Amino acid sequence: MSDPRLYRTIWRWHFYAGLIVAPFLLILSITGTIYLFKDELNDALMPDLQIVAPVARPLPPSRMIAAAVTAVPGVPTRIDLPEAPTRPAKVWIDAASGEPRQVMVDPASGRVLGSYVYAHTLVGFADVMHGSLTFGPWGDAVVELAACWALMLIASGLFLWWPARAAVDGGRVVAAAAGAGPRVLA
Repeated sequence: MSDPRLYRTIWRWHFYAGLIVAPFLLILSITGTIYLFKDELNDALMPDLQIVAPVARPLPPSRMIAAAVTAVPGVPTRIDLPEAPTRPAKVWIDAASGEPRQVMVDPASGRVLGSYVYAHTLVGFADVMHGSLTFGPWGDAVVELAACWALMLIASGLFLWWPARAAVDGGRVVAAAAGAGPRVLA
C-alpha cells in the first residue's frame, strides 16, 4: 500500500464499525440459528402439538379452519397445510380475546390439538427478534442497516487483508509476505 495514512484511516473505520455492528450480528446469528432449527426445537418443546399419526388423506382445509375457529373464536388469517404426513395443520387466528394464536389441527380427524401465541414461543421470539429486534419498523431498519454495514466490513476487511505486493502466477494470486515466503491466495 502506497499511502499509510489511507490504510490507517480505513483500518480505524473498519475497527469502530466492527465494534458497533458486532452485537447486532451476534443477535442475528443466534436468532437465525434458532429459526433454522424451528421444527426440531418445536418438536422437543411441544411434542403433543407438533406430531400426529400419519394420515394418507387429510381433510379439506375448510374443515380444518372451521375446527380451529370453533376452538379459538376469531378471524382465520392463514393456514399452513401439513408439510409431512405426521405433521398437523397450523391455522393462524386473530383471536377475538387477545393476541393472534396458532391453532394446531389434526388433518385426519379435524381435532384441535392445542393453540398458543406464536410470539410467546422460543421460535416465535427468535423470529420477531431476527426481523425487527422487537422494535417494530425502527428495529427492522436497524437490522437492515447492520446487514449493510456487515457488507462494508467485508469489503474493508478484504482491502486491509489484501497484500501490498501481489503477482499473478498461472491464474493464482501469489503474495510476497515479508520473510515468510509466498502465500497462494487462489
